[in-house]
Amino acid sequence: EDGIRRFRDLYTRYDASDSFDDDELVARLGELKEMIREHYKIDISLQEELARAIAAEQYERAAILRDQIRRKEQH
Repeated sequence: EDGIRRFRDLYTRYDASDSFDDDELVARLGELKEMIREHYKIDISLQEELARAIAAEQYERAAILRDQIRRKEQH
């Protein structure tokens, strides 16, 4: 996840955000992440749940997840 975020930051820095979703390496990293997650039966992270909730406009769920993330970061 951190690697993909770094790629996104790089694309943003060079004003190429529009090309990010079309990058083959980024797509492959996403596929590898899912393959590893399935193989080792790893659930999605709270950050990923938060992003999905926001994308689905589930703002109450997003607020709950945000609070959970903050609590974890404080400990």
